[in-house]
Amino acid sequence: MGNNIINSVFNVDCIDFMKKNEFTCNHVITDIPYNVVSRETGGIRKFDKANADILTFNLSAFCDLIKSVVTENIFIFCSTEQITELAKNLEEDFIVKLAIWEKTNPSPVNGQYFWLSGIECCIVASKQEIKDIDLIFTTPAGRSKEHPTEKPPKLLDQIITKFTKENDIIYDPCAGSGSHIISAIRNKRRFIGNEIFNEYYNLIIKKIEIEKL
Repeated sequence: MGNNIINSVFNVDCIDFMKKNEFTCNHVITDIPYNVVSRETGGIRKFDKANADILTFNLSAFCDLIKSVVTENIFIFCSTEQITELAKNLEEDFIVKLAIWEKTNPSPVNGQYFWLSGIECCIVASKQEIKDIDLIFTTPAGRSKEHPTEKPPKLLDQIITKFTKENDIIYDPCAGSGSHIISAIRNKRRFIGNEIFNEYYNLIIKKIEIEKL
């Protein structure tokens, strides 16, 4: 893999990036669009993540490309509706498990299904069996206004410190506002990122520059 890719973020579609670049990474840690924009919420609040939550790629093609570049573990935060398809596409080559992010401060999304806002799912796919490690992550949800689906630093730090090593390469194909990348930097990991939306890409670049100061 060329050094020009490591520790860089690219303002491109992740599918195109993986098709056009020959590279490998130790881990994929990402938060894909859940594809539940403007879901009805029983009148409590509008569940609208705008463009940030629209799935722009085929999940099967995405999984095939991810499998071709990763050497160790895959962590994909996803909606409950996406679990089966992701697991089906990954289980032929990886040992697949389900992790849960349990929020200690959930906000009500739907009054009659309050628990739905209290947890989020993460598909974990590993080349080797993950043993004796709790796959339930309990942290508060963040309150960032930078991105509508941003994961809190404490959650990402838990995953990165438990399942990766210093100097490992972490690839985030759906980087959003760059939370996974900033966590990688702070925990002394290398990174590669893709973000299709120019607004968020520019935000990531600014955050990386601040980390370098």
